[in-house]
Amino acid sequence: MAHGETQIQELLGRADLLPYGPESRAVLDEALALALEAGNQELEYAVRLRLVADAEMAGHTDAVLSNFAWCAARNDEDPQRFPTQIEGNDLLWFYKWIPATLAANPRFARADVIQALDAMEARYRREGVGVHGVLQARFSEAYRSGHPEEAERWRQALLTTPEDDYSHCEACSRSEQVDYLLGRGQNEEALAFFDEIMSQNLSCGEEPETVMSTVLVPLLRAERLEDAERAHRLAYRLVRNNPALMPSIAKHIEFCAITGNYARALRLLERHLPWLAHDELDAEAHFSTLLSVATALELVDAAGHGGLTVHGSDDRRLIPVLGEHEGPYTVREFAAAARAAAEALGRAFDERDGSEAHHDRLEEGSLRAASTVALPLGETEAPLELGGATEPEATDVAGWIDAAVWAGVAEDEEAVDAAIAHGLLASPTPRERLSLWGLRAAMREDAARSEAVAQRAQAYRELGLQEEAQFESEYGTLVAGVLDEADVATLQSLLPRLESFELRARVNLELALFFLSNGDPGQAMGHFLEGAEEADKSGEQELLRRCVIGAAWAVPLDEENGELQTRLLDMAEEAGPRANQIYDVLYLRSVEAVAILGDPERALRLSREATDLVLRHRAGAPLVQISRFRTDLFTELGRHGEAAATLELLGDALVQLGRAPEASFMIGRGRSLLRAGQVQAALEVLGDATMVARDAERPNPAEQAAADHWYGEAAEAAEYFGTALEVWARALETGERALAEAPGEEVSRAAALEGTQAGRSLVMLAGRAEHGDDVAAYGPRAVALARRLRDTEHGLLPLTLQAVGRAMVQVGDEAGLELLQEAEDLGRADGAAWFSADALDARGRALLGLGRVDEALPALLRAADEYGEAGDPQNAALAEYAVARVLGDLERPDEALSVFESALGRVEDTPGDLRNGVAGAYGDLLEEQGRTADAERVRGLIS
Repeated sequence: MAHGETQIQELLGRADLLPYGPESRAVLDEALALALEAGNQELEYAVRLRLVADAEMAGHTDAVLSNFAWCAARNDEDPQRFPTQIEGNDLLWFYKWIPATLAANPRFARADVIQALDAMEARYRREGVGVHGVLQARFSEAYRSGHPEEAERWRQALLTTPEDDYSHCEACSRSEQVDYLLGRGQNEEALAFFDEIMSQNLSCGEEPETVMSTVLVPLLRAERLEDAERAHRLAYRLVRNNPALMPSIAKHIEFCAITGNYARALRLLERHLPWLAHDELDAEAHFSTLLSVATALELVDAAGHGGLTVHGSDDRRLIPVLGEHEGPYTVREFAAAARAAAEALGRAFDERDGSEAHHDRLEEGSLRAASTVALPLGETEAPLELGGATEPEATDVAGWIDAAVWAGVAEDEEAVDAAIAHGLLASPTPRERLSLWGLRAAMREDAARSEAVAQRAQAYRELGLQEEAQFESEYGTLVAGVLDEADVATLQSLLPRLESFELRARVNLELALFFLSNGDPGQAMGHFLEGAEEADKSGEQELLRRCVIGAAWAVPLDEENGELQTRLLDMAEEAGPRANQIYDVLYLRSVEAVAILGDPERALRLSREATDLVLRHRAGAPLVQISRFRTDLFTELGRHGEAAATLELLGDALVQLGRAPEASFMIGRGRSLLRAGQVQAALEVLGDATMVARDAERPNPAEQAAADHWYGEAAEAAEYFGTALEVWARALETGERALAEAPGEEVSRAAALEGTQAGRSLVMLAGRAEHGDDVAAYGPRAVALARRLRDTEHGLLPLTLQAVGRAMVQVGDEAGLELLQEAEDLGRADGAAWFSADALDARGRALLGLGRVDEALPALLRAADEYGEAGDPQNAALAEYAVARVLGDLERPDEALSVFESALGRVEDTPGDLRNGVAGAYGDLLEEQGRTADAERVRGLIS
């Protein structure tokens, strides 16, 4: 075999291992180029045949038609050189796609579509294969083009024609029936076919996700709300990465709007906006997508959000679909443009087909919009509306100063300049000019900064403050920038020589900020307090506010300093905080409420005010800070749904502020959703997190491992065990690789921690499933990684040893007992009484599973006593219950009764399943021993 041919075959093999999409297309294009270069038509035929399938599944109509036509022509010329089938790619099967591909664009006449169907039938008969697939294609074309009588005739022919190798699969044929029956208004019959697909686990290349997307609204109408939500969650995850399935994605957008989840509808639309223009030849897909999107956005508009911006809608790729438009669309404008584009396409199709099928679908869309069904999806329902940083609350100079400050916090230099310019035009006092030019100096460098400093010096002179003017001229440029060690030394040497209270306050403030930002809150605290004292003497309220609030940031939050923190915040409020100082006080009051007052509800109320404030001013950094505070607090309170909602709001806001989605926030949100029991929602968010982490411009192995770790946890909770094992293995590998490449870096150790935890989960699942190969393959790797982290992650190794040891014994590997013993020994060495009891319990149960009863029973009894000493009577009772049952089976009733009595005594005052189980088994044994009265007494504890 020549080198070029070998290379082509290798590329084809690679393509077969890839999902349909850009990557596989690039590999096939490379193979085609090599075949053309070699002039080898047989290989070119094989590559083009494979390209037909790839293009069909990825939604590239032009590639489907061009490659199919070339292959069909070669096959006509010489069927021996160019056979209909090559390694699973079947030209006859591909014939099924051509009529539908032509029908999807009104530029092809219906006569062309019928001619393609005739050609398909002729080819099938010539090749001696059945015509069931042809009848299916004729039926599909007839009902989709709006010819119901013709469609019913072909449908009846289908029912009387035996299926063959070219029939639709079970999933696709039922999905086609669902489409047909829904179009006829026979929703109940359509849903019956859908239920068959789901109950029989039927699947194909794009099923069941396509039909699940199709029946979302019919399920709502049938009041099957739980089924509708499940279909939405599962199907969207399956379709969201395939632009060829944009019509299905659009159905999910419409579903969200119909169910009142307007924020989610907008989020999904904005995520997939560029795909509206995918595959310019597939006009049918565009029509379906535009109709669903128009319906969705009309509902969002009707709910009062029509003026919101559709972010990303100024993408030039949308022009062929929606037409020219200046800047991004509002919701209302986008809805109108999508509706108009859908109507234009609908008219073209109906004119081509001689029917009103597409007109009827447009009318159905309007009917769907008129009938909504409330179905909260556990997320924020209303879309987020951010304020504008350039909108001050007043029109005076002070208002413009506040606007400039907020714009600086929002890192919007253009808005800062605009606010400063407005302020300077509003006849500011010299003191106000000091503030305005100070802001300009802080935002600019070089000549612009020097000019601002000169203006400040002039303002000081107008106020008659010569020392301040001289200081500004000499050191204004220095303090306007970021200080370094040399700058600090200069200011420290100046401080004793300054006579002005204002200057002493200002220099102390700058020194305090330097020390605070460089991790020395003690030194910072001293300078803040000294600065506050000097500012108070000078009468300059702004300096006083900044020093007092700075001190509140620096003060340690322990009981000894709680009174000081409260006093500082009281002083800050008395001084009348402005602009972002209002946020500082709200945030610090929130922290005070938790750390000092022990009042989490007050903290949540104040932090909500802080959140609203920074949202109004589009301030990203403080929004991240306050959102993390609220998330941690909600998590600590066990309110995981609210923690997830907080991170959802943060993610939406950051996207609107032009920041790319951040994997860390998505992981946190997914973890909170999982803890809240919203498993399907968690799967979606964590699945997105894995992609964001992998595709990051600067990949972070800790985020990659964490995303995979938690995606695996969600997959296991959803009983997608294969997915869980796969992503956990990937997380473990990421952690191993990170630690090997950069062992000293914190991010590598964080990745290794996540990888170890994922490996532990993997081995535990494999042990329960008795997958010995997985336990043997991954268990030692998880333990090895945990050993390398032992110095910094105290407790990780014992937990990992326990999990892996238990899993090894579950698959019959007695070497796991050694790991369980090591885990127990580590627990005892660390003084971890409960854990050492738990490890001993695990070892006892492992011995029991291995049939080593004489060793198991003493271990379990000892574990019970240690659980009890550690304050855990429930697990103590469970250990004794296990012993008692074994003793009973061994016909040692007296010993069993004694242990049962001890177990029941531990939980006698705790009603529940455990007490019921112990009392039931204990009572049964008492009755067997003829102690009926005692049995009745014990059973009386069963509730």
